[in-house]
Amino acid sequence: MAALLLSVPAASGAGELASHQVTISVPQASEISGDLQSFNLAFQDFLQGSETNQQVVNYRIKANNLSRNSGVVQAKVSVSIDGVSVKADVGAYHKQAGNAHLVESNAGFISLGENYTHLCDRQTDSGDGAVAVGNFSVTYKAAADQAISAQDVLVELSIVIVDI
Repeated sequence: MAALLLSVPAASGAGELASHQVTISVPQASEISGDLQSFNLAFQDFLQGSETNQQVVNYRIKANNLSRNSGVVQAKVSVSIDGVSVKADVGAYHKQAGNAHLVESNAGFISLGENYTHLCDRQTDSGDGAVAVGNFSVTYKAAADQAISAQDVLVELSIVIVDI
């Protein structure tokens, strides 16, 4: 193996120093995306205690400004349905990068209402714990809290990252 040696002659005389103030900006990211845009939850029966099929949605989170510990990921439905509870159960978080990870706020299925409900909390792994990049799933279903009438209801389910 041959070695390469470079030689640069030194400048003669007094030199002047140029200095600069440099600002380096890192954009804030607070992104969540799911692998499904829409899905159907269908009851096989209408009596109290009946449940729909379950639907799993896989989410990807990419955030670098997480400052709260509780309720980092929250969800809600656009409208309540008399006698029906829409429920969510958070699966395991798979960390890809960052200095934090997510854990479910509540074990098992929890009911979603028209106000945001906590799904995931943040746990710091190192440093400030502000960066989380990873995947997790949420299983959704609906349950009849009473006997319900025949109907088709379109419900918008919203899921959000709350970073402050």
